[in-house]
Amino acid sequence: MDLDAIYRLIWNRLKQDASTPSRVMEWLKQAHQSVGPGHGHSPVEGTGTWLLDHASFIEWREREITDILWILGQQGSGKSCLSEILFEHLQMIAGSLVIWCSLRQLTDSQQSTPTALVASILFQVLQEQDKFADQRIIDPGLCNLAKTCTQGPYNCSFKKLWPICVEALKIAARDQRIFLLIDGWDECRFTSGDPEPSEFLRYLKDLSSSTDISTAIFSRPNPNNLGLGSGPLLRVDLDQGLNSRDIRQFALHEVHRSEIPPEYHAETIRQIEEKAGGSFLWARAFIEHLGEPCEREVFFERLHHSPPGFGKICDQVVRNQSTQLSQQQRVSRQVLFELICGAAEPLALEMICRILRFGDFDYSRSVTKIAGPLILLKDERATLTHLAVKEWLTDSSRAPLCSPDGTVFVDPSRCHERLAEECIRILLEPEYGSKWRTGQYLHRNFARYAKLHFGSDNPLPDVQPETTSFQYAAKYWAYHLTRVPDPSQTLRELAENFLHVNQFAYWSEYSLDRDNNDFHVIRVAYSMLLAWVKTVPDGQPILGLSDYYSYSYTQLSQEYKESASEDRELQWLTNMSLARFFIDFGTALKAIPVLDETVTGLTNDLGNLNPLTMKARTDRATLYFQQGIKKLREAYDDFAQLTRIQQEVLGLDNPELYKTILGLGAAEYFMNSYSKAFDSIDRAGKGALRLCGPDSVQYMNTELWISYVLVGTGKLDEALTKLSKLVEKRRRMYGPDDGYAFQVLSSLGDVKRKLGQQTESLDNLRDAVAFMRNMFHLGAIWSLDPAISYMIALRDFGKRKEALDLLGDIDKEAGLDPNSDERPLMHYRYCQVNHVRALLLSDGGRRDEAITLLQGILINTDRGRYNRALMWIILDLAVLLRRRDKKGDWKQAEANFDHIVKVKQPALGTSAALYPDRGLGCEDDDEPEPDPPRLLRLAEQALVLVRGRKFQEVDELFRREKIEWFCSEDLWISFGSPAADTAWMKSP
Repeated sequence: MDLDAIYRLIWNRLKQDASTPSRVMEWLKQAHQSVGPGHGHSPVEGTGTWLLDHASFIEWREREITDILWILGQQGSGKSCLSEILFEHLQMIAGSLVIWCSLRQLTDSQQSTPTALVASILFQVLQEQDKFADQRIIDPGLCNLAKTCTQGPYNCSFKKLWPICVEALKIAARDQRIFLLIDGWDECRFTSGDPEPSEFLRYLKDLSSSTDISTAIFSRPNPNNLGLGSGPLLRVDLDQGLNSRDIRQFALHEVHRSEIPPEYHAETIRQIEEKAGGSFLWARAFIEHLGEPCEREVFFERLHHSPPGFGKICDQVVRNQSTQLSQQQRVSRQVLFELICGAAEPLALEMICRILRFGDFDYSRSVTKIAGPLILLKDERATLTHLAVKEWLTDSSRAPLCSPDGTVFVDPSRCHERLAEECIRILLEPEYGSKWRTGQYLHRNFARYAKLHFGSDNPLPDVQPETTSFQYAAKYWAYHLTRVPDPSQTLRELAENFLHVNQFAYWSEYSLDRDNNDFHVIRVAYSMLLAWVKTVPDGQPILGLSDYYSYSYTQLSQEYKESASEDRELQWLTNMSLARFFIDFGTALKAIPVLDETVTGLTNDLGNLNPLTMKARTDRATLYFQQGIKKLREAYDDFAQLTRIQQEVLGLDNPELYKTILGLGAAEYFMNSYSKAFDSIDRAGKGALRLCGPDSVQYMNTELWISYVLVGTGKLDEALTKLSKLVEKRRRMYGPDDGYAFQVLSSLGDVKRKLGQQTESLDNLRDAVAFMRNMFHLGAIWSLDPAISYMIALRDFGKRKEALDLLGDIDKEAGLDPNSDERPLMHYRYCQVNHVRALLLSDGGRRDEAITLLQGILINTDRGRYNRALMWIILDLAVLLRRRDKKGDWKQAEANFDHIVKVKQPALGTSAALYPDRGLGCEDDDEPEPDPPRLLRLAEQALVLVRGRKFQEVDELFRREKIEWFCSEDLWISFGSPAADTAWMKSP
C-alpha cells in the first residue's frame, strides 16, 4: 500500500473524532507561538533588497547548489529583518510553501529548542494542508505525543518528533517547493536530550539534498553554534559591510520619527554611518538616547561623543539615566533587570509592578521611566530589546566597574533567586490557602475525568480566573528555585513552608486542571527539587521532600473531614488525588490504605453507583495486583462487581466498561483460570476495537493480555504472531524508543526462547533489559522481570558467563529480601533468581551448593508464603537430589512435595487444575501431619503435568485419584511486566 493510501486511511479513521486534528494543531501551535514569525522589528521599506541579487542567494533559490544558505552577522546586524524580507519574497514564487521559524531565546528561553523548532515546522506544514482538509496528515504517533506531553511539544523527545516532521515535509514537497527559513540559530538551546548542533545540521542538509526543500539559516558567526568544521559552502556575511546602505536607510527613517531637532538630523545620520559598525542596535539606541529630554550641552555631548560599540552606548544610556532617578528608582531598576534577565518567558507588566510595588496603574509608564530604551513593551509584557542587551547586563567582566549610582550589572544566579522568592511569595498568598478555593479545582478535575470516562453531561465547575502573576509563578517556581546555587535562608524557609501548607495543594490542583489531569509538572518539580538539594553547599539544612505532596493533602483531607457537613465529597476527592500521586510516583503500596478508606467512605456517603465510588474501586482493584497473591481474590471480586455495575449504569457503549472487563480478565489470568481469562479479555478487546479503534492503547492492551493467556496455555506460535505485530505497530506509530514496545519486546523474547530461536530471543531480551534499566533500577519489577527472563535465556542458550554477570548486577542492585513484608511481590522474584543461581551452580559442577541453596529456600519459606516459583524449585531440586543419589536424597526429594495436594474436599468446582477459588489449609496456624507417600508422588506428578501445560491431564489425575490442590494460590501467577517464567526453562 502506498503512503497516500495509508494517510487516507489514517484520515478516515480520525474523521470519526473530528476534534483530534484540531487538538494536535493547538498542541503544536504552543511551540509555533514561541519560535514562529513575528518576534522582531519589521524591516524599514527599501532595506534588504540587495540580498535578493546576491550570488549565493540566487544559487540557493535556483537550487544550483542544494547546500544550506547561511546569512551570518553580528548581533543587531539585521538578520531577523532579512529573514522577513526573504519570507515575503519567496511567498510570491508560485507553487511554493515558505516555513519561517524564529528562535528567540530572549523571548522564551525554555522553548527555543530543536524540538520546539521541529514542532513549529510541523504546525506550518499541517496548517498549509488545512486548505485541503481531506489530505491533512495527522500521524497517529503525533496524536499520541499530543496526549502524553500535555505541557507542549517542547517537552517531548526530539527523536520522536523529528521522523514525523521529515515524513510530513517529504509528502508536502511532492507537489510544491518548500523553503525553510530558520532565524536565530545561535539562540537555539541544545540540551542533553537533543542532537548536537552539527548532527541537527546534518539532518537538515540531508533533507535539503534528498527533497525539494531549501533551507536558509540566520545566525551569528559562532563556530560552536554553526557546528560546521570548515564553514558553510553558501554564505552571506553581513559583517563585510553589506548592510551599510540599509543602516543609512534605517537611520533616515528613525531619525525623522524621533524627538531629535530637525537641524541635527544630518549630523545624527553622519555619526551613525561613522560609528554604528553595521549594528542596527547601536543606531536605535543612539537615536533613542538623543531623543530623550536633556540640556543643550548634554545633547551635544551625546551627539558628538557617544562611543561606538553597543555595550558602550548601553553603559552611557544607563549612567545618564541614573542621574535622573531617585535612589529607590535605581533599586527598582536593578530588580527589574534581574527579573527580566532571569525570566523564562516575557514577564507581564502586572507581575513586574506587583513585585516592585508601583502604585501607578499605568504600568507601561512606570517601567519605561526606570528602564528606558533597553526594554521592549509588547502585549502588556516586558522583555529586553535584544539578546545583546542581556549579554551586556550579565557580562561579569563589567561587575567591578558597576555601582548602584551608575551603570547596572546583573548576576545571573541572583536573577533566579529573586524570581524564585517572588514566585513562592505569590503562591503563598492567603487567598490560595482557602480549602474551598482548592475544593473548586478538586471538583473540576474529577468532573473532567467523569466527563471523559463515564460520559457525564455535567459541565465543568467554574473556578476563579488566575492573575498573570500566579500563572507565571505556578509554572516556573521550581525552575527558578533549582537554579539558585547557594540559596539564602529566607528562600529555603519560603520553599519549606510552601511544600507544607494548603497553598501547595492549590498549586497542584491548578496545575492538574491546566494540564488535563496530567501529573507532569508535579512530577518534574519533585525531580528538580530532589536533584537540587543534593547540590546545596554543606552546612545548610536539606529541604524536606520525604512528604512532598502527601503532607499538604493529608492535612487538607482532615480539614474537609471536619467540615463534611458542607461538602461530603471533598475529603474523598483529596484522598483520591493523594492515592493517584502515590501511584504515579511509584509508591503504589502507600495508596492502598488511602483507597480502602476512600472506597468505604464513598460507598457509605454516595453509594456503589456513583462515578466517584466506581473510580476509587477501580484504582484499588488495580493496585491489589501489586500486593501479591493474597490480594488477587479481592481484586477479582472488585472487578467482577464493577463489571456488573458499570454494564448497568454506563451501558455497552462506554470504553470504561471494557477497561474494567480487561481488569477482570487479568485477575482470572493471574489465578490460572485461562479459559475465563481468554473470554473476558476477548470481550474487552472487541469493545475497545469497536469504540476506540485498532490503534488505541486500550485495544493494544487487550492484545497484549491475550498473548499472555496464549503463552500460559502453550499456544506459543499464536502468541508470537500477536506480540510481533504489537511491537511493529507501536514502533511504527511512536518510533523506535517507545517504552510500551520494549515491554512487549521482553515477552516476545521469552516466547522466542521457548521456541528455540536463540539469536532473536537474546537480541530482543537484551534490548528490552537495556531500555528498562535505563528507566528503572533493578529493584523495580519493571526492569527486574525482563532481567530475570534474559538471565534464563542466557543460561538456556549456554551463555553461562553472561548469565552470571547479570546475576551479579541483580545481587548488587535489586535488594531481594526474602522476608520483606513491604515488597510482597519480591519473595516470588527471590525464589526465581535463586532458582536460576542454583542451576548455574549445577551447570558449573557445583551441584552440592545448588542443592544446599534450594533446600535452604524451601526450609526457610513458611507454608503460607509458598508460590508458583517455589513449585518449580521443588521439581528441579528433586532432579538434582536424585541425580546426586547420596543416602537420603531420594527420600528428601519426595518429602519436599509435602502439602502440595490433599484428599479432595466436597463440592469441588468444575476444574481442579485451573480452579480460581481459594483452597483450604493455605495458612500454617495448625501444623498438619506429613503427607503419606501416595500424596507426595501424586503431587510431583501433578506439578510435572502443570509445568508441561497438560491441564486436561491434571484434571483427569485429580478426578481419578480424588485429590485437589492443598492451596490453589500456590500456582497463581505474580503481577509483573510480565513476571519471568521459571516453569519452562532448561532442566538441571
